[in-house]
Amino acid sequence: MLRSEQIEQLALDCVYFKSDQPCRPHLHKGLTCRCATYCPTTSSRLIIQLSCPAQVIRSAALVDRIKNEDPNCRITYLTPFVELLHPLVDEPLPYDAGSVLRCQMEQFDYLYNLDLDKRACAVSNLVHAENKKGFFLRNGHCHCFDRSGQVQFLKTVLPRTAAAEPRHWLRDLFALCGLEYRGERPRLHVPNDLRQNKNFEGFVVGLNTTIKTRTRTSGFWETARWVKLIEMLENLDIKTVLLGDNHAANYNRQIAEQSQIEFHCPQNLQESLAIISGCDIVVSNMSKELEMALALAKQVVLLHDRDQIATDFGYLRGRGIILEASDIAGQPASLAQMLPDELAGTIKSRLEHLCENNLLSSKSGFLGRIQANLTQMRETIATSRRRPT
Repeated sequence: MLRSEQIEQLALDCVYFKSDQPCRPHLHKGLTCRCATYCPTTSSRLIIQLSCPAQVIRSAALVDRIKNEDPNCRITYLTPFVELLHPLVDEPLPYDAGSVLRCQMEQFDYLYNLDLDKRACAVSNLVHAENKKGFFLRNGHCHCFDRSGQVQFLKTVLPRTAAAEPRHWLRDLFALCGLEYRGERPRLHVPNDLRQNKNFEGFVVGLNTTIKTRTRTSGFWETARWVKLIEMLENLDIKTVLLGDNHAANYNRQIAEQSQIEFHCPQNLQESLAIISGCDIVVSNMSKELEMALALAKQVVLLHDRDQIATDFGYLRGRGIILEASDIAGQPASLAQMLPDELAGTIKSRLEHLCENNLLSSKSGFLGRIQANLTQMRETIATSRRRPT
């Protein structure tokens, strides 16, 4: 049995100290307290995000910033989406009763509740922290801790007011935490052995075919248009992959059967990351799939309808193109009326951008064949449109 003075010699404030298991320096090198790797914790921080996986991905940029400014801080993150957390998070906590109890019994220096969700706000009420940012629960309603929280609160509950500024998701996230946004970007890493289509020599395009709201998941296009687009891309020697979770499975399965392509429905977020990591371009609306693609440094084609909430997409810088209804020849009322060949042309232009900037130099030889096929396809389509009915 250890003597009390030996226990007192333990470095309880070290960033490596676990208390319920051996620390990493002890396991790997056999070191004991207080060793040369001793590093005192400067602050403890809790981040909460329960309802939005896209916001968990964006918060990777926040974790980077906090660790750059306070390298020896200890970050605990409470979320159901632990697969999406930044590797610099010291303690990922899956959202359950035990984790909430853990947070309730600990004293933190900083609390960041990024979520306007009543469950998350209730946890904020229970947590002891000297500095609190974000939202809490008051009289059964979500409320904000300070002025920066008020701005984000109003943007959420009154998104269509004339005075509301466009949402810049990363800038708003940093402002909520009392920090100035300096152009940070979220980043995720997928181990090479998990990446899908990594050995495919041609181009791979991921298509997020659905729009998910609070009440249901519906197709962005009618099925026939996605089938036509996939047929065009396959004729251009471009492989297509259907993206989405279980909510989109039935819709994607119909598209796959009609277009005769393979379809694999990811069973968890880790599988979704693996699928997107194998894509060269991702076509999507505002969704967690889009955020995954950006965090994996993929090129994106963002489908954004003019009747959606005003959003500042400045954080896309160099990562892709925003396709709006007003950008389409003939200016249809919405992107739902866009023709498949117009989207195919946009995808091809992004592939050109990738190769011209040496981002896909190993696949540049495929562009010439794609260009010839696309020209022939457009001529055929133009001829068919001129034929009298």
